[in-house]
Amino acid sequence: MEGLVEAYLKKSGVEYYREMYLSEIEQKWNISLQYRGYKQGRGLF
Repeated sequence: MEGLVEAYLKKSGVEYYREMYLSEIEQKWNISLQYRGYKQGRGLF
């Protein structure tokens, strides 16, 4: 059902953002979003 709604919204030209888990984002775009702590001296990122 979610796929049907998403397809309809895309066809109608509405901007639509689906909630995703970090693991889904990492897999889809092949990136790492792991938190890097202060121990490395790089601040938050």
